[in-house]
Amino acid sequence: DAKDRLEETGFTTGNNVTQPQGLITALSGSGPVVNGSSNTGGIVSNATIAVADVYALKDQLTPRFRKNAQWMANVNIYDQIRQLNTSSAMSTFWADFGADLPSKLLGRPVNENESMDGAVVSGSDDFTLLFGDFKAGYKVVDRVGLTIMYNPLVLGSNRIPTGQAGWFAFWRVGGGVITSNAFKLLRQ
Repeated sequence: DAKDRLEETGFTTGNNVTQPQGLITALSGSGPVVNGSSNTGGIVSNATIAVADVYALKDQLTPRFRKNAQWMANVNIYDQIRQLNTSSAMSTFWADFGADLPSKLLGRPVNENESMDGAVVSGSDDFTLLFGDFKAGYKVVDRVGLTIMYNPLVLGSNRIPTGQAGWFAFWRVGGGVITSNAFKLLRQ
Protein backbone atom coordinates (compact mmCIF):
# COMPACT_ATOMS: atom_id res chain seq x y z
CA ASP A 1 0.00 0.00 0.00
CA ALA A 2 2.80 2.44 0.85
CA LYS A 3 4.51 1.67 -2.46
CA ASP A 4 1.28 2.30 -4.37
CA ARG A 5 0.70 5.62 -2.60
CA LEU A 6 4.29 6.77 -3.22
CA GLU A 7 4.06 5.87 -6.90
CA GLU A 8 0.67 7.61 -7.28
CA THR A 9 2.14 10.79 -5.83
CA GLY A 10 5.30 10.50 -7.95
CA PHE A 11 3.44 9.87 -11.21
CA THR A 12 1.08 12.77 -10.46
CA THR A 13 3.19 15.53 -8.88
CA GLY A 14 6.73 14.13 -9.00
CA ASN A 15 9.67 16.52 -9.37
CA ASN A 16 11.62 14.51 -12.04
CA VAL A 17 14.72 14.52 -9.81
CA THR A 18 14.14 12.25 -6.82
CA GLN A 19 10.78 11.04 -8.17
CA PRO A 20 9.32 10.22 -11.58
CA GLN A 21 8.18 13.16 -13.70
CA GLY A 22 4.70 13.92 -12.44
CA LEU A 23 1.98 14.25 -15.03
CA ILE A 24 0.43 17.34 -13.44
CA THR A 25 3.85 18.87 -12.76
CA ALA A 26 4.90 18.45 -16.40
CA LEU A 27 1.63 19.66 -17.92
CA SER A 28 0.94 22.60 -15.60
CA GLY A 29 3.68 24.71 -17.15
CA SER A 30 3.01 23.89 -20.79
CA GLY A 31 0.42 24.30 -23.53
CA PRO A 32 -2.24 21.73 -22.65
CA VAL A 33 -3.63 23.88 -19.82
CA VAL A 34 -7.23 25.06 -20.25
CA ASN A 35 -8.43 27.91 -18.05
CA GLY A 36 -11.72 27.18 -16.35
CA SER A 37 -14.60 29.63 -16.32
CA SER A 38 -13.54 30.89 -12.88
CA ASN A 39 -9.94 31.50 -14.02
CA THR A 40 -9.54 34.63 -16.13
CA GLY A 41 -6.01 35.65 -16.91
CA GLY A 42 -4.55 33.42 -14.21
CA ILE A 43 -6.66 34.98 -11.45
CA VAL A 44 -9.38 32.88 -9.89
CA SER A 45 -12.34 35.09 -9.12
CA ASN A 46 -14.95 32.49 -8.23
CA ALA A 47 -13.91 29.13 -6.85
CA THR A 48 -16.34 26.92 -8.73
CA ILE A 49 -16.28 24.35 -11.47
CA ALA A 50 -18.88 24.64 -14.23
CA VAL A 51 -20.46 22.33 -16.78
CA ALA A 52 -18.86 24.45 -19.49
CA ASP A 53 -15.40 23.66 -18.04
CA VAL A 54 -15.92 19.92 -18.46
CA TYR A 55 -17.13 20.31 -22.04
CA ALA A 56 -14.33 22.78 -22.90
CA LEU A 57 -11.70 20.35 -21.67
CA LYS A 58 -13.13 17.52 -23.76
CA ASP A 59 -13.60 19.67 -26.86
CA GLN A 60 -10.04 21.08 -26.84
CA LEU A 61 -8.41 17.65 -27.01
CA THR A 62 -7.68 16.74 -30.63
CA PRO A 63 -9.65 13.86 -32.17
CA ARG A 64 -6.43 11.86 -32.53
CA PHE A 65 -6.24 11.48 -28.74
CA ARG A 66 -9.92 11.90 -27.86
CA LYS A 67 -10.90 8.43 -29.08
CA ASN A 68 -8.83 6.74 -26.31
CA ALA A 69 -9.06 9.51 -23.72
CA GLN A 70 -9.99 9.11 -20.06
CA TRP A 71 -10.73 11.47 -17.18
CA MET A 72 -8.63 11.78 -14.03
CA ALA A 73 -9.45 13.81 -10.91
CA ASN A 74 -9.72 13.73 -7.15
CA VAL A 75 -12.98 12.22 -5.89
CA ASN A 76 -13.94 15.62 -4.39
CA ILE A 77 -13.87 17.16 -7.87
CA TYR A 78 -16.03 14.34 -9.23
CA ASP A 79 -18.49 15.00 -6.41
CA GLN A 80 -18.61 18.69 -7.37
CA ILE A 81 -19.20 17.76 -11.01
CA ARG A 82 -21.98 15.35 -9.99
CA GLN A 83 -23.74 18.21 -8.21
CA LEU A 84 -23.75 20.50 -11.25
CA ASN A 85 -27.12 21.47 -12.62
CA THR A 86 -27.16 20.49 -16.27
CA SER A 87 -29.86 21.62 -18.66
CA SER A 88 -30.20 18.16 -20.20
CA ALA A 89 -30.86 14.85 -18.52
CA MET A 90 -28.04 13.79 -16.18
CA SER A 91 -27.78 10.47 -17.99
CA THR A 92 -26.18 12.26 -20.94
CA PHE A 93 -23.55 13.79 -18.66
CA TRP A 94 -22.78 10.82 -16.38
CA ALA A 95 -23.16 7.12 -17.05
CA ASP A 96 -24.03 4.89 -14.08
CA PHE A 97 -25.09 7.96 -12.07
CA GLY A 98 -26.37 5.85 -9.18
CA ALA A 99 -23.04 4.11 -8.59
CA ASP A 100 -20.48 5.24 -6.02
CA LEU A 101 -18.16 6.64 -8.70
CA PRO A 102 -19.59 6.84 -12.21
CA SER A 103 -17.68 4.75 -14.65
CA LYS A 104 -18.05 7.30 -17.47
CA LEU A 105 -18.24 11.06 -17.80
CA LEU A 106 -19.41 12.29 -21.21
CA GLY A 107 -18.94 8.75 -22.48
CA ARG A 108 -15.30 8.39 -21.43
CA PRO A 109 -13.86 6.32 -18.51
CA VAL A 110 -13.23 7.97 -15.14
CA ASN A 111 -10.12 7.44 -12.95
CA GLU A 112 -9.75 8.60 -9.36
CA ASN A 113 -6.46 10.14 -8.18
CA GLU A 114 -6.16 11.42 -4.61
CA SER A 115 -2.87 13.18 -5.41
CA MET A 116 -4.63 15.76 -7.59
CA ASP A 117 -6.14 18.97 -6.22
CA GLY A 118 -9.37 18.16 -4.42
CA ALA A 119 -10.72 21.69 -4.04
CA VAL A 120 -10.94 24.89 -6.02
CA VAL A 121 -9.56 27.72 -3.90
CA SER A 122 -9.93 31.40 -4.79
CA GLY A 123 -6.59 33.10 -5.43
CA SER A 124 -4.63 29.99 -6.40
CA ASP A 125 -4.04 27.83 -9.46
CA ASP A 126 -5.74 24.49 -8.91
CA PHE A 127 -5.27 21.79 -11.53
CA THR A 128 -8.45 19.86 -10.92
CA LEU A 129 -9.41 17.78 -13.95
CA LEU A 130 -7.34 15.97 -16.57
CA PHE A 131 -8.59 14.53 -19.85
CA GLY A 132 -6.32 12.64 -22.18
CA ASP A 133 -4.90 9.51 -23.75
CA PHE A 134 -2.65 8.07 -21.04
CA LYS A 135 -1.33 5.27 -23.22
CA ALA A 136 -0.07 7.68 -25.89
CA GLY A 137 0.99 10.48 -23.57
CA TYR A 138 2.64 9.05 -20.44
CA LYS A 139 5.19 6.26 -20.08
CA VAL A 140 5.98 4.30 -16.92
CA VAL A 141 9.21 2.29 -16.80
CA ASP A 142 9.37 -0.19 -13.96
CA ARG A 143 12.57 -2.10 -13.28
CA VAL A 144 11.67 -5.63 -12.32
CA GLY A 145 12.40 -6.49 -8.74
CA LEU A 146 11.70 -5.20 -5.28
CA THR A 147 14.22 -5.65 -2.48
CA ILE A 148 12.97 -5.90 1.08
CA MET A 149 15.47 -5.78 3.90
CA TYR A 150 14.96 -6.42 7.62
CA ASN A 151 16.78 -4.07 10.01
CA PRO A 152 16.86 -5.48 13.56
CA LEU A 153 18.19 -2.23 15.05
CA VAL A 154 16.61 1.09 13.98
CA LEU A 155 18.64 4.17 14.89
CA GLY A 156 17.04 7.50 15.80
CA SER A 157 18.07 10.92 14.52
CA ASN A 158 20.72 11.09 17.26
CA ARG A 159 22.17 7.76 16.02
CA ILE A 160 21.11 5.96 19.24
CA PRO A 161 19.06 2.73 18.92
CA THR A 162 15.32 3.30 19.40
CA GLY A 163 14.57 -0.26 20.51
CA GLN A 164 12.63 -0.89 17.32
CA ALA A 165 13.08 -3.13 14.31
CA GLY A 166 12.06 -2.15 10.80
CA TRP A 167 11.63 -3.17 7.19
CA PHE A 168 13.01 -1.21 4.23
CA ALA A 169 11.88 -1.65 0.64
CA PHE A 170 13.84 -0.55 -2.44
CA TRP A 171 12.66 -0.46 -6.02
CA ARG A 172 13.29 1.53 -9.18
CA VAL A 173 10.58 3.10 -11.25
CA GLY A 174 10.36 6.07 -13.56
CA GLY A 175 7.76 7.89 -15.56
CA GLY A 176 7.35 10.86 -17.81
CA VAL A 177 5.24 12.68 -20.35
CA ILE A 178 6.10 11.59 -23.88
CA THR A 179 3.39 13.53 -25.73
CA SER A 180 1.97 16.55 -23.92
CA ASN A 181 -0.59 17.11 -26.71
CA ALA A 182 -2.31 13.90 -25.60
CA PHE A 183 -3.71 15.73 -22.56
CA LYS A 184 -5.77 18.74 -21.55
CA LEU A 185 -5.56 19.96 -17.95
CA LEU A 186 -8.17 22.18 -16.34
CA ARG A 187 -6.84 25.10 -14.29
CA GLN A 188 -9.39 26.61 -11.92
